Amino acid sequence: MSALIHSKNLRKDFLAPVVNQLIKLRIQQCYSQEELNYKIGMCDGQIARYESGHRTPSIFTLHCWADALDSKITIVANDNEPPTMPFEMAKAVNDNKLQIVA
Repeated sequence: MSALIHSKNLRKDFLAPVVNQLIKLRIQQCYSQEELNYKIGMCDGQIARYESGHRTPSIFTLHCWADALDSKITIVANDNEPPTMPFEMAKAVNDNKLQIVA
């Protein structure tokens, strides 16, 4: 069942994949937004605001949201290499030179 069918406005930001999965879980488990608000302990309309992108949930809120749907959110580090930095960096505010020691 697609969340697109049941929601007028969906998020279009970096949280869209996570929130869309939570929407699908909510619909599969036959919870209304109001019922999920009550189960999590949020004020009326909060889930609707998160689902539509009017508000951005914190990591704790995402955890509570997933937990209420008997699910878990796992944060996985990406496998990209860290950015490379030059051996000598620009002067800091106090004019001390910063250096990377290898």
